[in-house]
Amino acid sequence: MVFCRGCSKELHESAPSCPQCGAVQAVAIKCAEESGWMGIVSAIFAGLAFLGSVGVEGAHNKDAILGVVILGVGSLILGAISLQQHKPLKTLSIVAVTFAALGLLVLLGNTQFN
Repeated sequence: MVFCRGCSKELHESAPSCPQCGAVQAVAIKCAEESGWMGIVSAIFAGLAFLGSVGVEGAHNKDAILGVVILGVGSLILGAISLQQHKPLKTLSIVAVTFAALGLLVLLGNTQFN
């Protein structure tokens, strides 16, 4: 129970106005539960970056290297934002950031820069 802002009578917390004096009350509206889309997209990008980094050998395939770098960096950014903002699916974001970093490290090890 809460108290009216106008007359201080006790009323239900979901009442939009006081039945005694008619004063409009501040009603707390519950926000819809946030979705974990950042963690999911980050995990998808990390998986693609990791799988792509395993298949890239040498410097002959610059488009594949660029694609893996874009996916890996995108996954790192989305995962870091998701973790910093305490979004749902925290564990998935941690796994995504880890796989993205591993994918970029594997790519760095497999690539020969000329």
